Amino acid sequence: MHYVSSRTTTNGRTCTLTTLTTPTVMKGGNAMKLSWKIAAMCTLLIALAAVALAEGGGTLVVPADVTVIEQEAFAGLQDVERIELPSGITEIGPRAFADSTVREIYVPSTVVRIADDALEGSPDARFVSDDALWYGTFKYAVDGDHVVLKKYMGASSSVTPPARIDGLPVTTIGWGCFSGNDRLTKAVIPEGVARIEDHAFTNCTSLTDITFPSTLKTLSTKVFVNCGANATTPFYFVLPDDMEDLVGRNGGANTFEDCNAVL
Repeated sequence: MHYVSSRTTTNGRTCTLTTLTTPTVMKGGNAMKLSWKIAAMCTLLIALAAVALAEGGGTLVVPADVTVIEQEAFAGLQDVERIELPSGITEIGPRAFADSTVREIYVPSTVVRIADDALEGSPDARFVSDDALWYGTFKYAVDGDHVVLKKYMGASSSVTPPARIDGLPVTTIGWGCFSGNDRLTKAVIPEGVARIEDHAFTNCTSLTDITFPSTLKTLSTKVFVNCGANATTPFYFVLPDDMEDLVGRNGGANTFEDCNAVL
């Protein structure tokens, strides 16, 4: 089966199941997705398909063949502290873990996109992975007394990165942080950011609106390569007056190579 939806389950609000097993094959296809509210409000559910809830451990392990966590798949899930997603998961849908008691969701490196409201209504929930720390849908690293944003994993078309994380200032937009994000149309870089590193917005082909902070001092090489390529009308990027380091302004192998913005 390619798609498991709420229509294949008991009404979640009256669900008293402790185990739910779905077919591995349905309509000629393999089970590849968990979908809309499949586990919502099933507070007694301890096994979903091949998902196993460890006794006393409060951990839910998603089957290895699942590739997408769909909209509200685990919304309302109670008495589970950790969900482990398998390598092969590529996308996490809107409100996937909303209004739940989940505290940690392990995210494999195969995930390329996470809905920005995936944790809505779950104040204690956070994503974790082997390669980075997480703040919402941003991967980040701590460098001394400041934060470097490493990768935006969200799906919003308009993004304002955090100015502080755990009390530390965000000072750097890291290498490739938004690269290849063709959904992004607007970005507001917060005050306090002083550096935007190489390829941070490379191939953001829909990006036509970006606000730079007065604190910005350095734009590295090829930050905006092919930026705004899908634009049909002129657009403008306004840089701070007192920038200290900008690798070229007019063509060539520099910050704005092949970028359609008017500076």
